[in-house]
Amino acid sequence: MKRCVIWGTGQVGKAIIADLCNMPYEVVAYCSSNFEKYADKTVNGKRVVSPAELKEMCEKQRVDSILIGVIHKCHLKEIQDRISWDFPTGIEVITWQDEGFQEDLLDKTRKNFKGREHIWNVDFEKESEIWVNHFSEEIDYWLLSAANPEGLEHKNCQKRLKNTNFISSERIHPFLTNAMLLSNQFDLTEGSVVMDLGCGLVSKYGNILPTQQRINLLQVDALAPFYNKIVEKFFPGEKGNHSFGLFEFISGFFEKEFCDLILIDNALDHCIDPYRSIVECLYVLKKGGRLHLFHRCSEALFEGYAGLHKWNIDSDVDSHLVIYNHVNFIDITEQLKSVADINIRRVMGPRIEQAIAVEIRKRTDFALEDFLDIKLRQYYLACFIKNLMFRIADEEYRYNSYNF
Repeated sequence: MKRCVIWGTGQVGKAIIADLCNMPYEVVAYCSSNFEKYADKTVNGKRVVSPAELKEMCEKQRVDSILIGVIHKCHLKEIQDRISWDFPTGIEVITWQDEGFQEDLLDKTRKNFKGREHIWNVDFEKESEIWVNHFSEEIDYWLLSAANPEGLEHKNCQKRLKNTNFISSERIHPFLTNAMLLSNQFDLTEGSVVMDLGCGLVSKYGNILPTQQRINLLQVDALAPFYNKIVEKFFPGEKGNHSFGLFEFISGFFEKEFCDLILIDNALDHCIDPYRSIVECLYVLKKGGRLHLFHRCSEALFEGYAGLHKWNIDSDVDSHLVIYNHVNFIDITEQLKSVADINIRRVMGPRIEQAIAVEIRKRTDFALEDFLDIKLRQYYLACFIKNLMFRIADEEYRYNSYNF
């Protein structure tokens, strides 16, 4: 067992210690670059040391490894440079997103899936509070990367706004291909309703099928009011066409058996309760309709549970769809076997590119109360609204400089 110090006492550093129980590391302390703030304090029951004290521990060989538990590139480089310049050579230095470390961590985590019991007891009030405290980070991302003409996503969003092809040149869900659509495998025809849920600033899908038939493409997102304003202000001549909708309550915004296809790309892991969200999505699908998920494998694990990355979407050795974090675990394939068929494909490659593609086909109709407590559903919605209003009341209006 290697004696390890986690350098980083923020959200990532605090969260990752729980995952190290599957790894050959014993965490003996934390280190903070802002040690004065943590003097005489602990994090996760471990003592917080200064960089100078950590250097001494390394020199006296009381530490085998330093795990840098930050993800922000600027802070990561500062720590790496300090260790390189000032610390003794020979000490193992790992960053949380190192390829080999992440591969080992993911492998050991997956092995623990087998035999694990269903424990799904989401503290909805707490999780909704976390969501409302972090949703502005998504808006900030699009303002910096897309609203700014020099931003990384600006040109990409311009292309999306002009795109009409359902299958564009971008990476598309592996279950959606021209061949499959042309063979009418998905029963999409003129007027079919397709929802891009959690679509971000601009959907990457267009409204014209390879057969030249037009579908009704809905761009739905909880941040729709912000995204519409960003599009209209920073992309002249364009109109924001987003509709507002919450994953966990989507059946409150759309009728039962309303959609032919729902697409969720890199968004389910950001929501408050992903299992509840899947059930709600299936409810608004027509019989035979499909829900497509496309996400990085165990995204929250890779991101150190930072920001809105709270859930891992993956598959087990039996190709069952599972969702988990440190305290919750559920086998979606098992839970929904009476109403849906689930197929999974993996996209392999470097850890940062590994993805899971899921197709959930609704086989039969069902009532929401078959899977969800309806009274709790009403309470959860009230909790969400309460937390959102407190957030708005506590925060200065952050977007005045953008004239929203």
